[in-house]
Amino acid sequence: MGVLYLQFISTVGVECDTNLFGDCSPVRMTETQAQDWSFGIVILWTVSIVILASRKKISARHLARFKKLLQQLISEERFGTAADLLEPQIALLGKVEARRFLGPSIHEQIRLWNPHPFFDRNSAKPRPVLKHFSWLSVLFPSGDTNRDTVWAIQKEISNSTDFVQYIASKRSRMSFLLATVGGWQRSFYVENLLDALLNDRSSDFYKECNTLYVSSSNPSNFEAESHPFLTTFVKNPKFAEELGIWKPVGDYVLRMTNIHTKSDYIEFLNSPAVDMEREALNDPIFTTTNFFHIMIMQAMLSDVRYHMWLYYLEYFVRNLTQLYDESGDNVDRDAEHPIRNAYFIWTILRTLTSLIEATRDLPDDSSHLNISKPDGSHQNENIPKSAVICISGCLRTILKAPTIGETFKEYCAEIVLGCLQKTKGIEKSPNLYPAFKDSILKPYGMDDREYHNQLCIVFAGIDHVISFELDDVRESLGLQ
Repeated sequence: MGVLYLQFISTVGVECDTNLFGDCSPVRMTETQAQDWSFGIVILWTVSIVILASRKKISARHLARFKKLLQQLISEERFGTAADLLEPQIALLGKVEARRFLGPSIHEQIRLWNPHPFFDRNSAKPRPVLKHFSWLSVLFPSGDTNRDTVWAIQKEISNSTDFVQYIASKRSRMSFLLATVGGWQRSFYVENLLDALLNDRSSDFYKECNTLYVSSSNPSNFEAESHPFLTTFVKNPKFAEELGIWKPVGDYVLRMTNIHTKSDYIEFLNSPAVDMEREALNDPIFTTTNFFHIMIMQAMLSDVRYHMWLYYLEYFVRNLTQLYDESGDNVDRDAEHPIRNAYFIWTILRTLTSLIEATRDLPDDSSHLNISKPDGSHQNENIPKSAVICISGCLRTILKAPTIGETFKEYCAEIVLGCLQKTKGIEKSPNLYPAFKDSILKPYGMDDREYHNQLCIVFAGIDHVISFELDDVRESLGLQ
């Protein structure tokens, strides 16, 4: 570097013969000025070299080599180094997969001008050959090779459960960002990621869903800085719908609560409910129910015309009632929530009533106010009506469960019928109340005599204000 410095001085500070060169040297300055300028420029060169040498981001043409290096690091279980290498490239992976480069964009336009390309059958691997402007396609490559490399990288990550678990726990924001990279391998990655988050009860999934439940009355009120998981997967309901994010989350709970599953968790569910407001914050059923609440409420407020698979909540109740056993020695059968299982059933009913009652606060132009038929028939694009059908199915399951005591059955019926009473005055959605009423009397349009008898029994024991307001329901049940 010293030689470079002295060489630069000799260039800019050399004296010249005015007889030969007219005025003077190409750069007019004193020797002191030349030294100052030389020193500054050499420092600038040095800084530039350091920046280039420490540059972590790669270009698209290096993706193949990057893939091999990442594969090696993951296979050697050097997960920290692999994550360090991968994180700065996520934006590039997304850009390549979506073909957000000039060349692939122009190539795609050329393809549009060639709706029916013919195939070169003389090549080893038949490939489409463009009839028009084929010379342009050579100048602007399709980017398919790089895109295939991105998919191969996604597959490598998805296939390594240990690596996914590592980034889910140690580099959570990075793991969420990876889910935004498109491609056919993304669904496998998201499924493994969510499984890792659900298995780790200290993960951001538990923290964010439950913190929001405790601290806010509005489950759609979250910020990117404090809620990176929800911001990535739920803030944009269309993205959540595209990923089908409810499936891996819902299936996880169904596996845990399957009647054929033998685990300590089932014993936990049927133990007395003590200090549940604190204890539930670590529970997958409670947290997953909160997640569905947040996701569906965000979709409803964004006017997404889909039920977001809220019917998973009814399957949760079905599994919980099959496991329900309040016969333990220390169980108070007259308590509001005799066992933990009862508390989680209440959590699900509370979530569904919240979604139904939120209809009152929807803007006047919301599509979710428009219920096409005032009955219990399905309307999958309408969240409140889907919630009405779902909660009615939950009530039917609860009332018919032989192991659930009469006290808790009556308590659940009062929650559902109390919600029905509140919908009576929602003028913005006049068909909601009759649809809700029909769903309760005939869940899924079925005449179920056993359920009808149970409903009559619990109706007689609910709060008098609710039963008085629901005189039409009493009449339909044939009660005096």
